[in-house]
Amino acid sequence: MTKNYLIDNRVVFYPDEHRLVPVGNHSGVETSLNLPVSRCLLLLIEHQNSIVSKDDFFDKAWMQRGTYVTANTFYQNISLLRKGLKSAGLSEEIIKTVPKKGLMLSGDVKVELYVPSFQATTASQSEKPASTPLITPGLQKEEKEEKGITRVFNLSYRYKIGMFVISIIFLSLLMSYPFFVKQQEKYLDSYKLDSEMNGCQVYTPKKDKNLIRYVEFLQKNNITCLGSRMNTLFITMDKSAEYTSIIRCDSAAISNDTQCDSEFYFRGQNEK
Repeated sequence: MTKNYLIDNRVVFYPDEHRLVPVGNHSGVETSLNLPVSRCLLLLIEHQNSIVSKDDFFDKAWMQRGTYVTANTFYQNISLLRKGLKSAGLSEEIIKTVPKKGLMLSGDVKVELYVPSFQATTASQSEKPASTPLITPGLQKEEKEEKGITRVFNLSYRYKIGMFVISIIFLSLLMSYPFFVKQQEKYLDSYKLDSEMNGCQVYTPKKDKNLIRYVEFLQKNNITCLGSRMNTLFITMDKSAEYTSIIRCDSAAISNDTQCDSEFYFRGQNEK
């Protein structure tokens, strides 16, 4: 059975669906997380009251799945996680930075296994109701009052759309979920196959005529697709090159079955 988590009696985290959902009357909106961000949050929850090192994040969130990213990409995903928690109704400060060691959840944060209201009703009718354990033995067990009915649906495809939306927001471009799904050919028309480099098919915006900077960016950051099926890159770079977005996909023909991931590069930005 999939484990879902209630954070501070305010937000439910669904790891398999990569989303945060406010419960009860608390403020906040349902928020989709990209896959690496979701893995980072799950790692922090599974190691509550312990420090998770940067190497552990790299290993669990990327390397074990055959993906290698830069430190800058890691920092941007942690930034996205903090923003996602805030959007769902939690404080960004629940994630604490331990200098030169890593990250951990704040000691004030309460995390419990989440049981939807309809499951709680079924349990109450059995001979011996099972109590809901906490994530770590160090926390005290408390009953939690659930409000509302949890919606259950598959967000695997919405997750991929969410990654595109997040990347476009960073680049100040307007793109929505319906536009991507229903007008995918029109979207791809705005990109052209620029070159093939290090096993990657590199697509850049047609309106951007300065192609040399894309080649220099790929070389400088040692970006390669050798040995990876995610060899189609849609690259967007702002005019000042302060930030760059790369959408990695396993095909240039975007569809419901296309697998994609996102990477963000911010020049000069670092995590303390």
